[in-house]
Amino acid sequence: MKREKTKHKGIYKMGEDYYVTYYDGTTKISKKTGAPYLVKHEKRVGPRLANALREKLERERKVKRGNYEVLERQEKTNFKQLVDLYRKEGEGKKYILQFISTYLAHFEEKKLSQITRRDLFKLRDFEGNPKTKGRRRSHRLQCQSSTGRVKEIV
Repeated sequence: MKREKTKHKGIYKMGEDYYVTYYDGTTKISKKTGAPYLVKHEKRVGPRLANALREKLERERKVKRGNYEVLERQEKTNFKQLVDLYRKEGEGKKYILQFISTYLAHFEEKKLSQITRRDLFKLRDFEGNPKTKGRRRSHRLQCQSSTGRVKEIV
């Protein structure tokens, strides 16, 4: 189908529906030059130009305030929903799937936006974590025995 321009910047019509193009502040690195560039997004709005104009203005307002769609999705989605989505639509890589029970034990009901670096470090240092197999704990004990006092190593 051919894109038909409208008199409004960032809005075009393809078939029966209008589409809105916008930038939300996310960047990618160019493979050729290595320079960062803004990512352009497109969203299908529907058959009415008025709805497309409203959507375009709303997107621009959100970008100015710093509320991006990805962050909004992270505030709504909890970790269990993400795992369910990955099981359904993901490629099912074994190295990810083998630790899902451990991940769910720590993050099951947390929203994605609430998971912090501290939470990830707690998971890493968790003694029952099969990925670390007690290495962090044994390393701490070695430091304690060699120096005579406990020092925290992260």
